[in-house]
Amino acid sequence: MIDRLDRSTLNNPYISRLNKVIFKSVTESISRAFSTTNHYSSSSKIDDALKKSVKLIVERKGMYSDSSLGKAINDHIKTEMGSWFRSISQKNPYSSNSFDQEFRRALQANEEISGDGEIFSLTAEQMIINLINIVWIRESINVSYYTPLKELLSRQHKLCIATLNYDNTIEIFANSNNLNFSTGIESWSKDGEFKMEDNGIFLLKLHGSIDWELVRNEKTIDQPVPHSEIRLANPNEVKDNYYRPAVIFGQRNKLTTEGPFLDLIRAFQLELSKCDELIVSGYSFRDIHINEYITQWLNNSPSRKIIVVDPYVDPLKNEYVGILNESINSRLTIRKMNLEDALPDLCSSKLLL
Repeated sequence: MIDRLDRSTLNNPYISRLNKVIFKSVTESISRAFSTTNHYSSSSKIDDALKKSVKLIVERKGMYSDSSLGKAINDHIKTEMGSWFRSISQKNPYSSNSFDQEFRRALQANEEISGDGEIFSLTAEQMIINLINIVWIRESINVSYYTPLKELLSRQHKLCIATLNYDNTIEIFANSNNLNFSTGIESWSKDGEFKMEDNGIFLLKLHGSIDWELVRNEKTIDQPVPHSEIRLANPNEVKDNYYRPAVIFGQRNKLTTEGPFLDLIRAFQLELSKCDELIVSGYSFRDIHINEYITQWLNNSPSRKIIVVDPYVDPLKNEYVGILNESINSRLTIRKMNLEDALPDLCSSKLLL
């Protein structure tokens, strides 16, 4: 729908031509309606009205009369105009071949013109800015359901979590529980790689983060060619009206060469290859890039399994889950429950990605 708004703002040369033929059709319809009136009869009526008014004025020696010349002319014009408009309304609209051709040409041309994306971009920018108020978590109590992750982390020491969300839920959970964690964004800004530390949570935010700000045209002695970096914004900066987070948003081209996003996808592929079990929650399987890596991961080893935690998932309605259900049913587990209800059992013995 926004694409159509974009197209409507563009200059369509056929619109002005269409306006001309519409104007011409309307004037010709009025002219045809006017031509059906009896001009001789109208003239006679005007003559009679004028004679009557003049006679009354003379007889009353110039005194004011309701039958004045102005009123007589005005009444007759009103009568004639009413007759014209009734004539127009009772007839079918006049349409010429030229109008039909121009109308079809204008419609076709409007469909063919591509939008320049201006309205889409402005809309997306406003929505991205408003995301801050929606996903920025301030109270640790709101993420307490992640507590079972502590048991898993204490057992295996390392934990990789990949998310498509922009929120700070994992960060606030880790900070409130004194857990070591890293998004790898600092190492990426330094040398272009996402590196997992020796222990703690490795958080891959594949579509960016609310507290990431993209800084363009950075140069250093070691990196003299202008490049982009990610700077971590503090909570006060995030609240700023002019702050714009570095996130991929919307349905258009979720992969972009600017920023860390391609490298994040590669890091996700690498970490995924180290696991034999993938647990998915809160993901609709609508990102074709993520689905492709999951498909490759599953096809590369018959021992790999996937667990989908979603109270509403339905293989008959979700295309990708349906494909998994048909092709690797024995390696697919569906748990129709909320994540907070499933986490205690999953973290007691499972590896969570």
